Amino acid sequence: MSTAKNVKATLTGIKGHLTRQIKKCEDLSNQTPVNYVEMEGHYKVAQTKYQHVLLQILKYQDILATTNINEEAMDDVIQENADYEDAMHTKLQHFDNLITIHKAITNIAATASQNQTQPDVKLPSLSLPTFSGTEDKSWDNFWNKFVVSVDSNANVAKTTKFTYLQAVLKNEALQMVCNLTFTDDGYDNVVQLLKDNYAKPGRTIRLLTQKLLDINPPNSTGDSLQAFRLELE
Repeated sequence: MSTAKNVKATLTGIKGHLTRQIKKCEDLSNQTPVNYVEMEGHYKVAQTKYQHVLLQILKYQDILATTNINEEAMDDVIQENADYEDAMHTKLQHFDNLITIHKAITNIAATASQNQTQPDVKLPSLSLPTFSGTEDKSWDNFWNKFVVSVDSNANVAKTTKFTYLQAVLKNEALQMVCNLTFTDDGYDNVVQLLKDNYAKPGRTIRLLTQKLLDINPPNSTGDSLQAFRLELE
């Protein structure tokens, strides 16, 4: 007969398997160039492990509810599991986006090479800037580069732009938009939501002020003054 202790031990083991697969995906995503074939293999395994974790969490909570655990402690367990599920889902979604972008670029490039009568489509590489939403990251700097690379490209559908955007968002910024749907309206809504939260003059002023304060003051040499001028500009 399964006990809460035994089920939790099994759950911990499955979580460990999932963590290792996600770590392998993270390591691959930081390599140059990225081995997307290998990443997709680990991602698929991680997806399977994630589903096993969800089932085991439900089993653990059901068994735990039959014990003499008090209501407050049970609520804490449920909340802890919900937070874990959300965190793992966000990480898996990020890798899914990276793989989807890679496949989209590969397919479009192959189509363009087969049809020479169509104009060349210059797609941005995956070395796009990232944005996490933290106070030390400039939204304007990120968005201006994203507009030049992706948003202003009329040959890229909004659903593809949506995929690009989610792939370069991280942490708080990604969490904010990860549940929106991949549609034209969804992309517009994501952009507006991000602008509403991060495109704020006061925030930009604080960032620029801090950058100015961080510039090392020049000494009396010509090289130092020149370096200071260039950094200030």
